[in-house]
Amino acid sequence: TTVTARGGQPPVWMSPLVEEVIVSPWAKSPGLDPAADRLYILSTLLGLTWREILPLWLTAALLARELMLLVMVAILRRHGYPPPQVNFLGKAATFNLMYAFPLLLLSDGSGWLATVAAVFGWAFAGWGTTLYWWAGILYVVQVRRLVKADAVADPAR
Repeated sequence: TTVTARGGQPPVWMSPLVEEVIVSPWAKSPGLDPAADRLYILSTLLGLTWREILPLWLTAALLARELMLLVMVAILRRHGYPPPQVNFLGKAATFNLMYAFPLLLLSDGSGWLATVAAVFGWAFAGWGTTLYWWAGILYVVQVRRLVKADAVADPAR
């Protein structure tokens, strides 16, 4: 049985191997996906800023949000809680930024395609940055409520 004979699916004997080696580690570690997204965003931010495609203020704004979340995670850990679950706004923000960066790279060229890429790239970057901060503020509110409830439940803390 070949891959093409089954409509693009792997052979039957390979399915458990794919499940165990590729799918299972990701499913067992839900923190890997957001970490991979952040690593992609960070490396792309640095590269596009280095090439002067992204302005420094935008890079600083996105990095400041990440720093804010690092502080929130540290506060949660101090209180014995795991990092907050990724919310829909955070996913939408990441989606927008992951579309923005390649389009902005494409906009660095010339011609009509670069012009169209610039329009859509900056639109996605604007929406993504706004949603990224909105999601970050919601995380701060969640952490604040959790820590406040924790303090009320256990005044000795």
